Amino acid sequence: MLILGLINYCSTTNDTTITAFIGKLADGIALMQQGDSTNFPYSAFLSWENTWHAYGNAQSYALMKAGVFLNNTQYTIQAMREVDNYYLWLLQNGYQSSFSISDSSGINLILTENSFDQIAYGIEPMVFAAAEAYKETGQNKYADYAGHLAAWFLGANNSGTIMYDASTGICYDALSATGPNLNSGAESTIEALLSLEKVQNDPVILTAFKKYKK
Repeated sequence: MLILGLINYCSTTNDTTITAFIGKLADGIALMQQGDSTNFPYSAFLSWENTWHAYGNAQSYALMKAGVFLNNTQYTIQAMREVDNYYLWLLQNGYQSSFSISDSSGINLILTENSFDQIAYGIEPMVFAAAEAYKETGQNKYADYAGHLAAWFLGANNSGTIMYDASTGICYDALSATGPNLNSGAESTIEALLSLEKVQNDPVILTAFKKYKK
């Protein structure tokens, strides 16, 4: 999120020092990518040391924005790998809330793997990244990913649970293994509304969303 804020700042100030700092932050994210199209965790960007968590996992979106701002296609290429591989794997195999890995002779071994709890702030970053990938490439598969990911809020999740209440505009706080946490804090609702606004603003993504929602 820091990269996104600094891009906005530099877009109006042309601050060369902070622009260089954005590049350093993006380089740091790029170094955290693990696996590839056939090896877990399928090009995901780790969140910390050997751990990935869905919460606030905006690395791909930030890298794509940095790639455009800094005219660095390598950032974009790496971000697309996570969308193409890890996001697609999640859509096909069920969402995760976190995992940890260890490296053994260049092979990632899974130490821990958790499907729950799933939260809105774990879904919104992926919706934004997939939508950005569609914006930058024009490839409909990314619009399909974005709509499919956003449909998590309306039942396209591990348990088929509706997480967003359209009649009130609230989103439940979490989806656990036993069902939804029916509390609805500001963060959950804001992240849901941001995701659904992103969907509504693009007719191709909206079509995909309608296809996948329950």
